[in-house]
Amino acid sequence: MKSFRQPRCVWLLGCVLISAFFSRGPSASLVHGATPNVPLATSTFDTDAEGWTTDADARCHPAACYAATDGNPGGYIYSDDLLQGIKFYYVAPSKFLGNKVAAYQQHLTFEMRQATRGTIATNDVDVVLVGGGITLVFDAPRNPPAIWFPYDLPLDETSGWRKGSVTGPRPTAAEMQSVLGSLTQLRIRGDFILGQATSNLDNVVLGGPSVPLKNVYETFLPYLTRYRSDYETFLPFLAR
Repeated sequence: MKSFRQPRCVWLLGCVLISAFFSRGPSASLVHGATPNVPLATSTFDTDAEGWTTDADARCHPAACYAATDGNPGGYIYSDDLLQGIKFYYVAPSKFLGNKVAAYQQHLTFEMRQATRGTIATNDVDVVLVGGGITLVFDAPRNPPAIWFPYDLPLDETSGWRKGSVTGPRPTAAEMQSVLGSLTQLRIRGDFILGQATSNLDNVVLGGPSVPLKNVYETFLPYLTRYRSDYETFLPFLAR
């Protein structure tokens, strides 16, 4: 993810509604009101961490830390890093793994925020999918801000997924389905700052619809009201 300068709302909305998904605009379900598919796996963290873990550079390791309140809504998981010079990732539990080929051409959505104690943002692989002997990575357009921010990654070969690294080739449709059909890893980056920071993760959904437009409005309406010039500049894009 690239660095985020708060509170320029035009960048926030641009990430969710038009540029997040690089070569692809809003999904058919958002634009035309198509009936969404039932998600294949969901973690809302309302009662516990639901089996989510972290890798070695997280302070909360191996289990992610859990907070019962202040999520969006309910609980959420979190961790900060150990400042070992490597990024840590949140690691999905078994219910997100296995044969998830039905998620093809659906979405992976989640919400994040971060509290930073450093000043230099870092850019790295944000989401990793492993399956069928293939590793797919996704570099999202923006790092999370200090408020809950929705991410929406279409699960198809046209939306920004790359093989092996952010500079690798795009997967084919067959490769995308091979990964989803035998998924062994789903990891979401939790470290976005050169220095100490705490990231929070909530509402992870695999194989569901795109982020509803009303959720974006509800999240950013206070900022849009305050920064009206940004909002008015962005209106032509919202109308597409």
